[in-house]
Amino acid sequence: MADKGIIEKYAALLVRFGVALKKGQRLVVEIPSGQRLLAEAITASAKRLGADTVVFYRDDEEDAACWEKDPRRFQMCQQQEKAKLEKALEGDAVSLAFLSPNPRLDKEWDDTEKKEIAAAKNDLRNVVRRAIRGRKIHWCYACVPNPDWAKWLFPELDKDAAGEKLWDVLADLCLLKEGDPLQAWLECYADLYRHTERLNGLSLSKIHFTNRLGTDLEVGVNPDCIWEGGIAKESYTPDFFQCNLPSYEVCTTTDRMRTNGIVYASKPLYVNGGVIDGFHLEFQDGKVVSYGAKKGKSLLESILSYDAGSRYLGEVAFVDKDTPIAKSGLVFLNSLLDENAACHLALGEGFPGNIRGIDPSDPVQVEKSGVNRSGQHVDFMFGTEDLCADGYMEEGQKVPLFRDGKFV
Repeated sequence: MADKGIIEKYAALLVRFGVALKKGQRLVVEIPSGQRLLAEAITASAKRLGADTVVFYRDDEEDAACWEKDPRRFQMCQQQEKAKLEKALEGDAVSLAFLSPNPRLDKEWDDTEKKEIAAAKNDLRNVVRRAIRGRKIHWCYACVPNPDWAKWLFPELDKDAAGEKLWDVLADLCLLKEGDPLQAWLECYADLYRHTERLNGLSLSKIHFTNRLGTDLEVGVNPDCIWEGGIAKESYTPDFFQCNLPSYEVCTTTDRMRTNGIVYASKPLYVNGGVIDGFHLEFQDGKVVSYGAKKGKSLLESILSYDAGSRYLGEVAFVDKDTPIAKSGLVFLNSLLDENAACHLALGEGFPGNIRGIDPSDPVQVEKSGVNRSGQHVDFMFGTEDLCADGYMEEGQKVPLFRDGKFV
């Protein structure tokens, strides 16, 4: 367990900087059932701001046991949870959800269990996605340790020591050991924002990625897309919210039909209760037309067949190879952390709000802008030490963006 002071700092940072909670709002928290101290600290921090809190405790093991005993009852319970979450997010609400993988369950669940439980969890995420898309609510995804995850990362330690170690690592990655974590993030984000400003000034049409792993991929983007990442310290206001914490990326949405070539994943992907490793995807006119994996191919197939938009990209993101997460040398099997150690792409849902001049809630405008639509959003990492990227402007001018895993 983390030091009480670290937990309180984390709670305050997530409330102030993660979701930018305001007086009179409702904070909707989804958190693992074993993290009641953190939930209480978040509730206390929200109360000091004059905001209410609704907490939903989630438990992967209980979900798995319920599914094994009675799949129909499991589905009924998930529909009830979905209705409760929809109700809680009505009105002036914000969403804070925690990611906390349990690699041990990968060995205990069969493929059917993984698929059913993952689909139920994704339905809950879609409740939040609809609120983001339709009402533009503030949201934040964050991480919290659990004993099995910690033990998987640090097998040489007993569970208690491993848990303390993971909390210590998370405190470093979230800048919680600084005097004022919020000010520390603003200092960190000032440099990141320079790269965001540069990308937003280029009006790129496509980006070409290459590396020695075999990636040779052109990713189309709308010239009117908005790149996001960091913030200028002098521009910060209490209305700014950081939707992923920690985050060291500069990202935007992609053009659905204009990705071509092949990409090789550089890190394992933990998703839907399982691991996919050593995989590649080949794209033609935006769509995945072939793929392979050394491990977890059936799981990859389930992702690609989820719906009509699942074989298309929704996001492209640059991440410098020298981020604190990359320097840790750890593969966390947690997409929120791993995606901030390497450049990444996402299959599925894009970001309509990242296109200038359109109404993100208007499906016709979104379709014309080229933003992909899907009921899922799955990030995977492809960045390497030698990754290079060149941007191409509408007029065809070539601009170097990334060399040997770092921004130019």
